[in-house]
Amino acid sequence: RDGTEKIQIRIDMGVLQLEVEGRPDGERPRDHPSLLSYYQAQVQESTNATEKSGANPLDEEAYEDLF
Repeated sequence: RDGTEKIQIRIDMGVLQLEVEGRPDGERPRDHPSLLSYYQAQVQESTNATEKSGANPLDEEAYEDLF
């Protein structure tokens, strides 16, 4: 209904519908295509702000999300 292309897979219990581009579930975590791209943007912003000081903007929660 949203006009985007989908893939439908028939399984024993019904039908799976997946997005062709981006995440299969169509979600945009933190308004980014994926959590990885969100955290990459965070690292880039931190690097730009600290002029490559080597500071790591990711905390334990970020690593858990990415895992």
